[in-house]
Amino acid sequence: MVANILAEKIQEEVQECVKALAEKKGQPLDLTRMTQVTVSNNICSIVFGKRFEYEDPFFKRYRSSCRRNPQRRRVNVSSEEYSQFYDLCQGILSGCRKLYEDVSTVLNTLVKPFIDRHVEEYNEDSVDDFISAYIKEFYQDIKELGIVKDYL
Repeated sequence: MVANILAEKIQEEVQECVKALAEKKGQPLDLTRMTQVTVSNNICSIVFGKRFEYEDPFFKRYRSSCRRNPQRRRVNVSSEEYSQFYDLCQGILSGCRKLYEDVSTVLNTLVKPFIDRHVEEYNEDSVDDFISAYIKEFYQDIKELGIVKDYL
């Protein structure tokens, strides 16, 4: 059953990708970006139960935040900067702050609202994404172990 759901979500995204490619009408485009969007949408569909339109501003902001994070892990240090320890630390701390802000943005504007909505609309008979499956398992543990719901 899980394989069928996954296959359906992938086929749906492939259809959307083909439609987006057809809209370009032969104009040059970056297939790397298109592939990243398609993969991101598949992940969102599996985890959150929702796919986004390719030009959705919210989805673009989310992808932008995710794209910046790996770039921030690289710290370029020249030989002059080795002697300027303070400047080096400032750069690292600044990068960490921006990374934290991006991660917070993704968690607070994408992940948390989807989890909250899934909890509110939870239906034990309708488990069609990762969050719903997690909530179902969590509620079973609550019944069996008496775990407090706040841990969700």
